[in-house]
Amino acid sequence: MFPPYHLEQQIMLHPDLAKGMFLLTTLKIRYFFLFGLLVFAGVLLVFDIDNDDLFMFGLSYTVLGFYPIIWMRHQLKKQGMTFSEIIRPQGTLNQLPRLIGIIVLLIIFSLGAFWLLNFALSYTFPSAVDFLLQEDELFPEQGLLFFFMVLYICIIGPVAEELIFRGLFLNRLSAKFKSPIAAIIIANGMFAILHMDPIGAFAFGVILSLIYFKTRNLWWPILLHILNNSFAIALMLFNIPDPAFLAYTNIDEVRRAWLPNTLFVILTAVLVIVLIRKKSKEVDWDEIRRAT
Repeated sequence: MFPPYHLEQQIMLHPDLAKGMFLLTTLKIRYFFLFGLLVFAGVLLVFDIDNDDLFMFGLSYTVLGFYPIIWMRHQLKKQGMTFSEIIRPQGTLNQLPRLIGIIVLLIIFSLGAFWLLNFALSYTFPSAVDFLLQEDELFPEQGLLFFFMVLYICIIGPVAEELIFRGLFLNRLSAKFKSPIAAIIIANGMFAILHMDPIGAFAFGVILSLIYFKTRNLWWPILLHILNNSFAIALMLFNIPDPAFLAYTNIDEVRRAWLPNTLFVILTAVLVIVLIRKKSKEVDWDEIRRAT
């Protein structure tokens, strides 16, 4: 059975973490998007869009990387605060085995969810399946760009995405709609759209959101995100093969593998739902509503 995940007492809500959470509820998403568009325009001017490797490098490290980090640091600094008010590493080693257990479950679930997406699209939008299953190189061939893209996917991207989705969007939308549940759905819906596996990404984001709401500490979503991406990259770089029923390369193979994959999806989905329900019960929803 999937191991329980209990945060230790020393990493429970700290007064300055509550202060940081309150600041996040006051930030304006529209200003983040506005300045982000200016940064994106700069990327279009500086990087050659016809050079896929170089353009993705520029886009990743600016709009999707350092821009959110710099923007958030500026917002904190204006209030005389630092990242320690929203990110506090505590008790990491004690929790690492359980964090790894969560990530293993979510990666396994995402494999089944990705098949489910392709199976549904094979009957409604077949060309999308061809796109999702194409065997393009994930990384650039040049050594230096390869290194920086791995660094982005494993470290910089997770930090930036958590500042955006569990930091800015989740808190601001919770305050705006007076509903943390609505905020979880909307913020993670946007998170899912940006990923090739929207079903798995949505479930991943929901669990990270619940853990954040319990601890008010972005360290835990960031760490889980880093572990998730690092494991996924390691699986690809070391060419670890998928089980036979997950090793599909075209629409016919997707459809033929419906029975084992359906059972696989049901089993892993049940475990993920159990985990979500457990995390939800650990959140003090009344306190979250008062905080936002």
